[in-house]
Amino acid sequence: MDKKTHFKRNKIFLEVLKSMRNGAMITQKEMASRLGVTQSYLSKIERGERGISVLELMDYCEATGVSLTEFSARLESRLSFEYTRDKERYNLFIKILSFFHLS
Repeated sequence: MDKKTHFKRNKIFLEVLKSMRNGAMITQKEMASRLGVTQSYLSKIERGERGISVLELMDYCEATGVSLTEFSARLESRLSFEYTRDKERYNLFIKILSFFHLS
């Protein structure tokens, strides 16, 4: 997988992660307390400056009241949506090129 794709997928992962916390109306400070970490540590995870292990992800999900299965479904749905959207943009780009005879 190229770096651009990896970066984009990681960005979506972090967006879904943060949206779970926001959806549960939990502040970073409260979430950090629930997880037994500092707010700074949690902030770095949510910004992608620090990785998150599967076990930490499970704790994160539990703290927000979302199962790991539900998190995975949300993530897969977002990734699928982005892939479809990118594919549609690419196809439109090809149509435009062919219209101008640039392909």
